Amino acid sequence: MPPRTIPARAKGKGKGKEAVGTSQQPPDVPSNALDILHPAIAADFEESFKARLVMKPHIFDKTDAVHLHLNEVVELLHAQRLGSFLSTKDDYHEDFIRAFYAGLQTGTGYMFRCSIGVRTYTFEAFDWETVFQMPLLSMVFKSWHDLHFDPEFDLKDFTTSILKIDRPLSEDEHVTSGMIKQTPRILHWIITHILRPTNSGHSRLDRPSIHLLYILQNKILLNWANYFVKRLFYVRDSSKTVALGSRI
Repeated sequence: MPPRTIPARAKGKGKGKEAVGTSQQPPDVPSNALDILHPAIAADFEESFKARLVMKPHIFDKTDAVHLHLNEVVELLHAQRLGSFLSTKDDYHEDFIRAFYAGLQTGTGYMFRCSIGVRTYTFEAFDWETVFQMPLLSMVFKSWHDLHFDPEFDLKDFTTSILKIDRPLSEDEHVTSGMIKQTPRILHWIITHILRPTNSGHSRLDRPSIHLLYILQNKILLNWANYFVKRLFYVRDSSKTVALGSRI
């Protein structure tokens, strides 16, 4: 597989290419995260990011899934046109990920900017295809918030449809991954570890993960690039364990 490249451009300067994930050695980054921070955000990093936990990235390998006869899972994921996003895993440095989140700025649509050191890098719409082979087609996508108003979605009915137990749920009963069928259970693992990674509570089916599960099960094409950008900034502005940054 050829080296993965990501366009790197300094604000106001010409374009360049920097290879990512091609070395067998750990990334050559300073031992002190302050050395790779833009001076203007050093104080914010110390206050809000220095002590944040960094989540270990996971991958889903399509080849392994085919060998395990998980063809339905592979088909449902292929319909989402996620490219190589699910299987991408590069070398990363935890302090670099913290510095990446501290430098995040101007996230709109598919695009965001990030200041590292004295340079500002721009990740634009076409970069999703360059880096992850994730096509941005000229068509109507479902956005994350559209699902709340989708007349076809009923939380209780959908949850009941994926259960492997043949009995009604009680009013206060919490659904866990061990209670659902094989295909939705594997998709739920992918949601909680890759698409919407969380550091704990992986067995619990909360409302956001059920929404994403509904999207995957019904082959509803989500605007994933926009979703990931929103997720990056949501994580940045919360006190949650930082994730997704190691893929970008």
